[in-house]
Parts: sequence; C-alpha cells; structure tokens
Amino acid sequence: PAKRRRTPRLACRRRATAAAHADGGWHATSAAYAGGTADLAESPGNALLERCGAGCTCPERPRITRTTRHAASPRCVHPRCLHPARAAEAELDRFLQSDSSALLLNGDSGVGKTNLLCAWMAELRVAGHAVFFYRCGGSIGENIEHELARDLTVERELLLLALDQLAGLARVAGRRVIIIFDALNEYRSGGQLGPEALLKQIDALVGRLAGDEVRVVASCNTPTWSQLERAGATRLFWSRYYQTLEGESVLRLEPFDAHEFAAAFARYHEYFSLRTPLERLPPALIERLKRPLLLRMLAETYRDGEIALATQGLTLGIFRRYYDERVRQRRDQLFIDEFAAEILRRSRLQIAVDELARNEQLRTEVLSDDPDSSYCRLLDSGVLREQVGERFEGDTASFSYTEVGAYVLARYMLRSSATRGGVEAAVLELLGRVNSFALAWDVARTLLLIYNNSATFADLAQSPDIEVRELVVESLVALYSDDAAAAGEIIRALCQLPSEEARRSGLKAAYYIGPPARDLFLWAASKGGPELRRATRDVLYLIWRNDPAFTYGLLGDLVERVGPGALRDLRSILEFFFELSVVIYINHCDREDVKQQTSDIYYDLARHRLHLDVLNTAIFGKTLEDLLFQAVASAFTEPILDTMMLAEIVPIDAFFALSADERAILSRVAPYFDPAQPLRQIEADLERLLRHRNTFMSLVGAALIGIHASANFDSTEPVLNALVDRLDGAGRLWTLLSFCVLLPQTPLSWAPFLETLTERLFAEHADLVYGEHSSLLDQFDVLLLPLALAYGKIGQTMPLYELLVQDGLLRDDRRQLARCVAGLGAVGFYYPDAAFALLEPIMQSLDPYQWPATLTRTLATIRTLHLDAVDVFLSRVEAGDELRRRVAAAADTELVRRYIYWLGLYNNVIHSSINYPKMRQQMAMSALYILADARKPQDFVATYTLGVFRMLREAGFKLVNWTLPM
Repeated sequence: PAKRRRTPRLACRRRATAAAHADGGWHATSAAYAGGTADLAESPGNALLERCGAGCTCPERPRITRTTRHAASPRCVHPRCLHPARAAEAELDRFLQSDSSALLLNGDSGVGKTNLLCAWMAELRVAGHAVFFYRCGGSIGENIEHELARDLTVERELLLLALDQLAGLARVAGRRVIIIFDALNEYRSGGQLGPEALLKQIDALVGRLAGDEVRVVASCNTPTWSQLERAGATRLFWSRYYQTLEGESVLRLEPFDAHEFAAAFARYHEYFSLRTPLERLPPALIERLKRPLLLRMLAETYRDGEIALATQGLTLGIFRRYYDERVRQRRDQLFIDEFAAEILRRSRLQIAVDELARNEQLRTEVLSDDPDSSYCRLLDSGVLREQVGERFEGDTASFSYTEVGAYVLARYMLRSSATRGGVEAAVLELLGRVNSFALAWDVARTLLLIYNNSATFADLAQSPDIEVRELVVESLVALYSDDAAAAGEIIRALCQLPSEEARRSGLKAAYYIGPPARDLFLWAASKGGPELRRATRDVLYLIWRNDPAFTYGLLGDLVERVGPGALRDLRSILEFFFELSVVIYINHCDREDVKQQTSDIYYDLARHRLHLDVLNTAIFGKTLEDLLFQAVASAFTEPILDTMMLAEIVPIDAFFALSADERAILSRVAPYFDPAQPLRQIEADLERLLRHRNTFMSLVGAALIGIHASANFDSTEPVLNALVDRLDGAGRLWTLLSFCVLLPQTPLSWAPFLETLTERLFAEHADLVYGEHSSLLDQFDVLLLPLALAYGKIGQTMPLYELLVQDGLLRDDRRQLARCVAGLGAVGFYYPDAAFALLEPIMQSLDPYQWPATLTRTLATIRTLHLDAVDVFLSRVEAGDELRRRVAAAADTELVRRYIYWLGLYNNVIHSSINYPKMRQQMAMSALYILADARKPQDFVATYTLGVFRMLREAGFKLVNWTLPM
C-alpha cells in the first residue's frame, strides 16, 4: 500500500515538471534552494505542482530550512573584494556547458579556492541556477546524502528522486543544479572520518546522478590531495569528471596573474580604504600578494591607513597572526616546536618525512592515518607543506612561508636554551651559519624583532661587520612597520651614538622607511650634528628623486620652524635648508619646476621668516645677520670651495701655496666661461690647465671644455682633437671627464668623439685606466660615465662598453672585466637598465666564484637609488642569497655622495655659464677672480659669501631673477 501511494505522487510531479515551459517558476524555486528558508509550496513555481487537482495525494512538499551554510562561509568574509581568476573561471564555465557530472578543484592553501567558488556561486545565482554550498570544515555530518536529504526535507531514500525532480525543472528552464563541497581537506567527523571518507561519498553520489543537470564541484588543498593520492583514495569514477583544456583531471588554481592582481587590489583598496596605491608597492611584495589570503590579511591589517612596507615586503605582525590563527591546540604547538628543533639541528629548510618519522616525539603524528593528527592539521592549515620527492627520494616537509618558519624558529629559540648566552650571541651565531643554512638570516632578524631590545640593537649597529649592521637596518624597518614608535626611538638613539657605524645604520633604516620617517628627518636636520645632517641631506635627495613632494614639504616644514622661538637650532636648520635645496637644484638646474620651487621656498624663508628685506633696520639685530652669514658660508660657500678644490683628494692649502703668477691664469681664462668667446684664443692656457699638477687647475680646464662643448661642439671639436694629440695621459683623462655633464640637451655628436677618446685611454694609457698610476679615478671612478651619459641621451645601447665586455669574456681577461664592472657603478646610478644589460652577460657567462670582486660595490652603488631595480635584476640572473646580502649591506649614501655633490656642482657651473649671464659673471667668473688674489681659504669664503648676499638683495630675494638677462 505504501508503494502504491508513492508512485502516483512522483508521477504527478513528473507531469507537473513536464508542463513547465516558462522560467518564472524555476527562478523562484532556485532562489528557494539557494536562499535556504523559502517554502516551495508557497512559491509561484510550485503552483505547477498543484495542477494534478485537489484530489492529488502527493506527499508534503519539501521545505528548505538548513542550506544557510553556503554564502556565510567564514573564509569569504569580504564578498565585495572577490575577484576570480580568469583562467579558472573560464574552466568552470566550460564545465557547466560540458556533459561531465563533477569537477575537482585543487590549489595551495591561501591561493583563493573558496573565494573563487563563492564568486562563481554568486554569478550562478544571478543567472538563475540553483546552488548548494557546503563548507566541509563546518557543520556537515558523517553522511553527505543524509545532509542533502535533510536540507531538502525528504527521506534519505528519496534523495536521488528529489534531485531527479530538480533536474527536470532545471532541464525545462535551461538551468543547472550545482552542489559545491568546499575544502575537503578540512573535513573531520566522528569515527575519525576524514577527507578520504568524504571523497568516497562524493564520488558515489557523482556515480549515481542521472543526466547532466545536477553538477558536483569539490575543492581540496594540494597537501591533502597528495596524501589522498598516496593512500590510493583517488581511484574515482573518472569518466564522470571534467577534464581541463590541458587534459588534466583536476583543475589547479594558481596565484593571480598581473592583470588579476591589479583588479583584486583595486577592490581591496576601495573596500578597506587603503591609502597606498598599487604603484608604490615594490615588485617583490606584489609577487607575494598574488596569493589572495596574504592580500586579504594585508588589507585587514592596514585598513584606513598606509601600508607599512618592510624590507621583505610583509611584516612580522601579519605572519604572527597567520601562525596564531592556525596553531591553537597544545599538541600542535608541541609538534611545531619539535619540528623547529629538527630544522635547527640539521640546518636545512626541508626535512625528509622519513627522517621526521625517526624522531620519537614526532613519529606518532607523522605516521598516523588520522586526518586530525597534528601533522595533517598543520599541512591543511598551510603552516607546513609537503613536497613530493623524485623517484629515488622521499617526500620532504618544510614551512609554507619563509616568514612563518623564521617566526617559529625564533620563537622556539627564545623559549629554549638556544639563547642562553644572550640574544646578541644567538644572532651572531646564526649569521655565522647563513652560508650553510639559508633561513638563518630571517631567523636572526625575527629574533631581534621579537626580543625588541634597544641595547641589543645598539651593540649590533656598532659592529665593524657590514652584514651585521644590515641585519639591524632590516630589523628596524620591519619593526617600524609593526611598532613605529618603538622603532623610531631606537633609530633616534642610534643616530646620537658617537659611533659612525651606528649613525649610518640608523639613517639607512630611516631611508628605507622613507616618507613615514618624516619626524626622524626633521629631528636630524634641526638637532643632529654636522655629519648626521650631511648624511641626512643625501638621503633626502635620494628620496626626492622618487618623491619630490615629500622632500619639498619637509623643506617647507623647516622654513616654518625659523623664527625667534627657534634661535637655539636656527643655525642648524638654516645650514641644512641651504645644503639640501642646493643639492637638489645643482643636479636638476635645467628643470623649470625645480628652478621655480627653489626660488619660491627661498623667497618664503628670506622675506616671510627672516625678514631680510628689513634686516638693515636692525629689527633682529647684528646677531641674526652674523648667524645668517655663518650659515650661508658653512652650508653654501665652504662646500663649494671644498668641491672645487676636490679637498678630499688634495688639501686646499696646496692651491693657496701656488704663486700669484701661477694663479694669474685664472683671471685670464675667466672671461672664457662665456661660451660666446672663442676657445681657440686660450688654447695654450687650456693645455697648461689640463697638464697642471694641481687638481683645481685641471678642473677649471675641464669646465671650460664642458661649457664650450655643450654650447657649440662643432667649433670646439677641432680644438679638442688637436689638444688631445698633444696631451699626456692625465690631460686626456681630464678632457674625457670634462664631458660629465648631466644636462639632457647636450649635443648628440659627443658620442663618436668620446668613443674614440675612451678607446685611446684603454689602449694607450692602461696605467691610468687600471690604477697603476695615481689619478682622480682612485677616489672618484667616473671613467665610463662621460660616454655613458652621451649614449643615454641618445637613447640607444652602449656599443663600446658591450665590445669591451665581450672582448674580456672571449679573451678571459679578468682585469678588463673587473675594470668595466667597477666603472658601471657610476653608469648605473644614472642609467640602471643599461648597466644591468652590461652586467648580465658577465654574470651569466661566469660561475659565481669567478664574478669580479668589484661587482658587489657596483650593484650596491646602483641599489642606493634603484633598490627595487637591483633586487629584480638579481632575481633575474638567479644570484644567490649571499650576494644579495652583501649588496644590500654595502649600499650606503656614502657611495654616491660625490656623484650627488661633485657632479651636481659641475653640472650647475656648465648650465649657468651657458644660460644665465648674471650667475656666470657674479658667481662662476667671480669665483676665479677671487681665487686668483685670495691669500687663504677664509678670504675666498668671506668675499664670495658677501657677493651672494648682494645678489640676493638685488634680486629681491627671488632666486629666479638670477636667471634673467643682464
């Protein structure tokens, strides 16, 4: 009798389904299934089921009450930020159109499987499909057919018939019923049932489905899927499963590509109100954030603020949170501590699973088939990962992320006897193992971050070992990202120590931090000693190259501090203001924006803060006038004198020891700083200057060549050709260096002349080129820079240098290769890509132990300004961690200080002499006249500074008026 009652009921439903030709009923029905609480009997679509008449004895119509487990997944916490991967999304759409019943999705932990499925589910519902979404780590029970039947409020025995009915409705409406099982790896149930049991049930359901209107999708992370494969649990009904376009039986989800990441970051940027644009993220960090989990954690951490960037990209706080959210149970903590001990004992990033099984404390968990064992839990949560070994090698286990491993190891060391001799000793011991244990550097840095002791930072920052100091710098940058106040205090303390190493370490950390360290820079500018202020000046100029608004804003802040209330720091502030503004201007004096901004900020200082327009009325008195004079002399005139004389190489007194007759040549050549005067008329004096034993005299000769060659090379080249033939090696070198002009508008015809001159130096004056004879190059290696600047302005490659490199490689001439590499430091500071193109064949053609010793300094010089570019280059050539550390440690503003100031000042002399008659006459030519007569350096400083004050008043304190015609 029971059977007779059921048969007509099912027949009634089939007839009702067959009678449906419109989509309206299906939309309502699918909404009920997907929404979780709608009554099918009350929905408009179910009116179709009542066409059998009032006498129909169909069973109670199903009421869905428990499918709220779909869109409320705890891992899909920000649905507006979901952005599916295009390739995987296309495969899902193809699966929907295929005749396959099921699809398996695979991917590493945190790669975005849940996000992909949630986004796809949302699209399916908009399209009118019915979707069931089960989070396998949630409330799903031991039997999935029972769960499905309970959600449809039918008896388990009727589940397939109910699904068949839904399939019929879907077929008529042109829709699908999709059942999604997300995160098989997280499934745990009674009787120690795990992913293997659930996969078998899903496969059984797939094998019993009729037609293709009902589809099943299941996702699993890579470690668990690998375990299932090894256990033989993946012997499935494969003919019912979808194959990808590449013929794979499992769809593997990869991290975002560049386009997908840009779109995803834009959504997170808007949703979390992040203040850091994508363009400011370093390439290495972008590469890591292509894993959606890390992107989400970063966005949540820096909601409504700037993203704090550590040298490694992601801060310790993020990975501490990552670890703490995943390792909660005591047995998991004990397991991970013993795993850390094994890593430290063996000094290896990966340990064979067979070796772990020999550890008495790890064996049980590693060999257990229980999916709830600590080893399986840590694999599933993405704390550990397991890699399949080659044919004759066993599987290995390691930490999923370097930072997670470093945090676990450092945490273990602090809790064990590993730091019994003190954290500083433990850090130094780790650094001694970096060449044999790749994770040692990261563990040492994390150890410093967790311990966070200012005395330990101070002791290590004073180390003579540059790699130890670099570890301090990286640690402080990372600490600033998590605790800006604590890091700022430590950096400030380092800058106040008498040790130069400590000061430079603190300032280097501030440079890497960049604009967020604004208060530190302001403090150094107003309170720091002369050496600290000078180094800070160079750091802020380098920051200006990438962020002019920040540096100009900081100069504006300094101007606002000028006044009666700042008399104690007034001289320091003024000196720093003059030093930094001058450095920016002389290096970029051809740019209209630089010229105007410099003029505006000087005018604001002179008229609105110092009131120099009324200074003669003694409002501030003679004290302020003397103070201002000293500041200008110290920050402007004295550095000019030191630079002109190359005082770091030759003492200034050597020039003033010259007789008046010898110095009279300066008065004779001064008028020829005007490019309108024919250079041929002073050819003899020019030759005498270039041959002179005093470097300043030779530099004056170089400046004359630079001015005339820039203004009119056609008339200057014949003079130079005749001159070069008569000059010795030193004179030819000065002739070459006279073309170190940064201005972008120099004649393109320089390149052939400089190619010939550079070749002659290599061929005829090897003693100068290779340092066998003392020269300026010993202290300031710009041998390759003149021709490189000429090549760069043309916008082509650097053929002569390519030939020198190829010739050195073919003849295995290590000396030539080393010389070329050394000279590329200056080239790379201005043209990094050109330098990389020349360095790459050397690094690719030689084994690392054959690389020139000059390589580290060259790359460090380039990295001082082009940090990200050097790191990307080292990744491209697959340089080892050891070289990366050496390069980062050696990078320092001291490497580029002379480029910034010496070449900048030379560049400004050339530019102003050609374009600005007032500056040519009252600053360049006037300097030569004063030096011809001055008896000591103080005479020059006093006279020249007074001339600068006179020019300021005549210009109405608007420096831009200096650039106007006479």
